Amino acid sequence: METPLCRQEVPVSVDKKQVFSLIQCNPDSPVYEEIQEAYEELLPTALEMARPVILMRFGEMKPEIATKQYPAGTPVLYVIASVGKELCKASTCFFEQGDYVKGMLMDALADACLFSLEAPLKQLLKEECSKRNVGIRAYLEAPVDVDMQAQVVAWEQTQAERLAGIGISSGKMLDPVKSSCRLYILTEDLNMWKTDHDCRRCPRLDCMFRNVLPVTVTIQRPGKEPVDIDCRDGETLLDAMTRNRVFIESPCGGTGTCGKCKVRVLKGEVREHSSAPELLSVREYENGVRFACQTVPLEDCTLRLHVRDGYEAVAAYGGGAGEPKETSGPLQTEDGLGIAVDVGTTTVAIQLFDLRAGTELGSHTAANHQSAYGADVIARITASTQGKGEELRALIRAGLAEGIWSLLTKAQRDPSEVKRMVLAANTTMVHLLMGYSCETLGVAPFTPVNLDRIQTDGAQLLGDPAFANCRCWIFPGISTYVGGDIVSGLLYCGFHKRETPALFIDLGTNGEIAVGSKNRILVASTAAGPAFEGGNISHGVGCVPGAICQIALENKAVSRYKTIREAPPCGICGTGVIELTAELLREGLIDETGLLNEVYFENGFPVVQGTEGMITFRQQDVREIQLAKAAVRAGIETLLEEYGISPDELDAVYVAGGFGYRLNMEKAVFLGLLPQSLQDKVKAVGNSSLGGAARCLLEENNGKWAEELCKVSQEVSLSVSRTFQESYIESMLFEKS
Repeated sequence: METPLCRQEVPVSVDKKQVFSLIQCNPDSPVYEEIQEAYEELLPTALEMARPVILMRFGEMKPEIATKQYPAGTPVLYVIASVGKELCKASTCFFEQGDYVKGMLMDALADACLFSLEAPLKQLLKEECSKRNVGIRAYLEAPVDVDMQAQVVAWEQTQAERLAGIGISSGKMLDPVKSSCRLYILTEDLNMWKTDHDCRRCPRLDCMFRNVLPVTVTIQRPGKEPVDIDCRDGETLLDAMTRNRVFIESPCGGTGTCGKCKVRVLKGEVREHSSAPELLSVREYENGVRFACQTVPLEDCTLRLHVRDGYEAVAAYGGGAGEPKETSGPLQTEDGLGIAVDVGTTTVAIQLFDLRAGTELGSHTAANHQSAYGADVIARITASTQGKGEELRALIRAGLAEGIWSLLTKAQRDPSEVKRMVLAANTTMVHLLMGYSCETLGVAPFTPVNLDRIQTDGAQLLGDPAFANCRCWIFPGISTYVGGDIVSGLLYCGFHKRETPALFIDLGTNGEIAVGSKNRILVASTAAGPAFEGGNISHGVGCVPGAICQIALENKAVSRYKTIREAPPCGICGTGVIELTAELLREGLIDETGLLNEVYFENGFPVVQGTEGMITFRQQDVREIQLAKAAVRAGIETLLEEYGISPDELDAVYVAGGFGYRLNMEKAVFLGLLPQSLQDKVKAVGNSSLGGAARCLLEENNGKWAEELCKVSQEVSLSVSRTFQESYIESMLFEKS
C-alpha cells in the first residue's frame, strides 16, 4: 500500500451567499444588516484560523467495510479533508459567551471553508490518478453508501492523527467535525470520473443545497413498446409509475409487506428501503428483482414489469328481481345514450345503453388503478389524508373516461349523444371521485361528507367537457361503510318490493351484508379484507389471465386446476383460494383449527409450477381465509339475530360481487362461509351494483326507490355486538360436513 499523501498548502475561500444560506438569512430579513456587519468582522479571522489539509491514500477495500457491490480487495482511494480545530473552537467560544449570532456565523464560515476545499481536492485527484492511470467509478460516503466504520478505516489508512492531528471519536466521527471523509472506487477505465457528491444518494432530503434532477426510467412490458417515465428526487419506482399512469399491483399500498409490486432492474443503480425479506428469494434478488414501492433509482435505469393485463372484472348480473326492461315500471323515453357505472374498490365496470331501445351496446371492465395506493378503502382513506386525494381522484376519473371513450369508439358513437349516467359506488369511492375530504371517514365516529343522492353533469364528474350534455346521478348511501353500491344491489334484487325477508351479501374487498324486506332492512359492514380477491395471499392475484380459479386435489396432491383464459398459472385468485382451502380441508391437510399439515407448515403446500416459480399456499394464507370467512359468517348470524329470524325463515340469499358470481357455493358452505341450511337458497347475482345502476338508468322512479331503501335501512355496528364477537371466534373453525 502506498504512503499517505498530505497536502496542507491548500487555498480556502468563502462564498458569502453560501454562508447566509446556511444560517437562513436573506436580504429581506430584519436582522440582515446586523448579520452582514458581523460577517465582515469575522471573515478575516475565519480565513486566518483555517488550517486546511487534504489526506489521501491509494489502497484496497478492507473486509470490515466491504459490500456486495464493492468486495474486499477492490481498489479504492481513501480521502479526508479538514479545516482544522481552531474554527470549531472559535464557534464554541462565541456560543459559551452568549453571542449566538457570531457563534452561528463562525460555524457557517467553517462549513464554507470546508466546502471550498472541493476544487483543490478535485485538482489533486486528477494529478494523482493520472500518475497511476486510473479513473474513478464511484464516490462513496458514510453512512449512505458504506458503513460508518469506513471513517475509522480511512482515518487509519491516511494516518490522519499523525500527519494532521485529526482524531476520531467512539461514535466514529472525525475530530474536528469540520472534516469530511469519502472513498473513491478506482477503475482502469480512464474515461470514468465520478467525483461529485450525488445528492440523490444523500438521505438529507431537507438540505438547502440539495440539487437533484429527475432520472429517466425505461419500463419494458410484455407485448408492448417500452415507455420512458421521469422519477423525481426521493420518489419510489411505484410512486413514479403511478404518477405516470403505469400501473402495477400494490395491495399493501406501498408499505412493502405484500410482495406484489416486483420489478426486475435490468440496468442502473437503485437504493432499497426496508422490505419483507421472506417475500423475495435469494435467486430473485440476485436476478435484480426488487419491490417497486421500496426502491429509489439513483441514476437512469431500465426495468422489466410482469404486468398482468386483461383484468376480468364482472360486468354481468342476473338472478335479481328481473333484468332492466323486464319490470312493470315505466321506461325511459329519451333518445340518446346512457351509461351505467359501478366503481368498486378493486374494479370498475361500465355499460353503454341505447336509452329508447333499452339495449346494451357494450360493456367495459378494468382494474381500479387507485389500488396502487392499497387494496382496501382504509388504505385509500389513509392515502387521501396524506395528501394523495387529488391523485386518487385523477386516477378514477381517468379510468372512467378511458372506459367510456373505449365503449363509444367501439359503438361508433359521439360523446354528445350521452344524455344520462347513473353511478353506484361505496362511500369512500364517492368521496374520492367527488374530491370530498376523507379526514372523517377513517376515524370515529366515521362521519361522511355526503350520503345523499348526488346530481351533477358529465363534464364535472369526469373532468371532460365532451360530456357536458350528460346528466349524472350517483346513488345515495346508508353509512360510511354501507354505501350506494349496496343500495343499488338491494334495488336490483328487489328489496324495495319484497314482502318476505331475504339476505344480501356482497363478497368483495369489503364484506357488506343486509337482511330484511321492503319495510325494514338491517345492514352491516364486516372487515372481510381483500383475501376473497387474492389480496394478502402469498401467491394471490386478481382475476387476471393465468390466475388459478378452480382446483381439485386427489391423494393429497393437485389433480387438476383451471386458470382464467387457460393462460399459464401466475397465482391464485379468490375463488381458487376458497376451492384450494376446501380441498386441503377435505384431504385432511388442514385441520378444523386451520393448522396446515406439519410437512407443509414451513414452506407451504406446493400447488403448481408457475410463470415466476412454484406457487405455494402457506399457513398465513389459511389464516387470512379464516379471518375473512369468520367475519362474513359472524356478520350474517348477528344480523339474523338482530332481525329476529332464523336462517330457515329467509326466502332467498343473494350473493353479489365478482367473487360470489364465480364462487363454488358447495365448497364455500363446506368451509362454513354460509350456514349449510342456506345452500339451496343461494342465488349468485353477479355485479348487482351495476345491475341496479342499469335499472335506474332505463326505468323511471327508481331514484325514488333508492332513497326509500336508505330510509328503511338501519346499520348494525358489529364492533360493539357481543353476538358478533362470540360468533366470530366460533366461525374461525372450519365446518367439516
